[in-house]
Amino acid sequence: TFIFSSSLDINIINLIFGSHILIYRLFSVLSIVLLGIIGYTHIRKDFGEKTGLLFSFLTLFLPVASHYSGEIRMYSLGMLLGTIMAIYAYRIYKGENKKTTYIFFGLSSLLVAYTHYYGLMLAGIINLLLFIFLVKNRKERKNDLIKFIVTAAIQVVLYVPWLVCFLIQLKNVSSGFWISLS
Repeated sequence: TFIFSSSLDINIINLIFGSHILIYRLFSVLSIVLLGIIGYTHIRKDFGEKTGLLFSFLTLFLPVASHYSGEIRMYSLGMLLGTIMAIYAYRIYKGENKKTTYIFFGLSSLLVAYTHYYGLMLAGIINLLLFIFLVKNRKERKNDLIKFIVTAAIQVVLYVPWLVCFLIQLKNVSSGFWISLS
């Protein structure tokens, strides 16, 4: 059966593996472990050995990581995807204009937006800040600005189907939310 959830990751796991609580929990653990690995692989590459190791250590051993790794929620995946998006946004900012950089940035940005509405806000803010930077420096970064606009347009087009779910949830929440304005 399909679980109607605001979290696409739970729905996909349910479709692939079925409704198994252990699989859901392992997915959260895997997300935290991958985030720790990214510290050693990507953060270390961009910011140095000490920073990468510290990031990995804190990711794996802070109590909040332990807490989220046991939750059947989308927060650990959101942290992973948000970090990947930020890393590749930083690389674009620093002038790395490889095609794969834009692909990883756009894909992680889209996936974090699909993961949670806070992820959507994070993706929107990072995309907006990168866009402002590239527009401000358009004389020197014209090719990057074009690549970014194409990447952003693809993200928007691919996110449109989820807007139907968003509108349904907004309608449901507005009629029975536990906090009222009056």
